Amino acid sequence: MYTGIALYSSCLLFWWLFMRGDANRLQVSRWSSVVLPSTNTELYAESATTGSSPADALLETFARGIGASTPELLELHRRHHIPDYKCVGWRQTRDCSPDGPRESAKDMNCGGIVNAGASGFCLLRDETRNVR
Repeated sequence: MYTGIALYSSCLLFWWLFMRGDANRLQVSRWSSVVLPSTNTELYAESATTGSSPADALLETFARGIGASTPELLELHRRHHIPDYKCVGWRQTRDCSPDGPRESAKDMNCGGIVNAGASGFCLLRDETRNVR
């Protein structure tokens, strides 16, 4: 019986520490989010929709995911000196070095899967300056 109580107590302690660690990392109280679910959500939603600076727009674009570059986004990248890299392809080399002799027969496009142990480099193009 005492073994069961000790086991239950230790499991409860580990669970409490785990939950406390999550709440501290997120800087949020789990109880307050259960009791008052709309307050934090409304604050965050309001602050996310009121962003009006180009930096906020760029951040929102990045948060939505990497998609096709728009002229406005490219102009923001140019203005703030942010490169907009797009994949051109994988270039295979020998001797475990990106500077090794080229093996052009094993080059791949951007969707290819590079096997472990392969040496080479990913060729990128900066869309803002149109440079490789």
